[in-house]
Amino acid sequence: MYKRQDGRINDLLDTLIDCGLDVVNMPSPQMVGIDEVGERFAGRICFANGLDIQTTLVSGSDRQIDDQARLLVEKWNTPAGGFIPAGCNYIATIGSDIHRWLAGINALRKHAWGLGPLAEDDVAEYIPRLT
Repeated sequence: MYKRQDGRINDLLDTLIDCGLDVVNMPSPQMVGIDEVGERFAGRICFANGLDIQTTLVSGSDRQIDDQARLLVEKWNTPAGGFIPAGCNYIATIGSDIHRWLAGINALRKHAWGLGPLAEDDVAEYIPRLT
């Protein structure tokens, strides 16, 4: 079972896992607490997550974007639970831009899979759908 959840559901997550939740997407990892969620739930559930849509993807520098991607992979990824890097597909709605979106995708590729960066030309066909 998969659930996308806005808001701080930390105290409900134990119950949701007990009810059979396998994968959770929390689009505001800073609000839920990257460290807290990692300590309490890493290894018990799979996270399908990207960077924070309220802060990092809206106003983060390249360094902040890379740091958050690294932290998410370090704190939330385990062989028992896992981490599925996920991008945001509504960047204009949250007030972000193509540069931050692509920086986020590339940071997650680097930290989760050890892959090199994509260029804007590599994703040009998807950009009209995002804006």
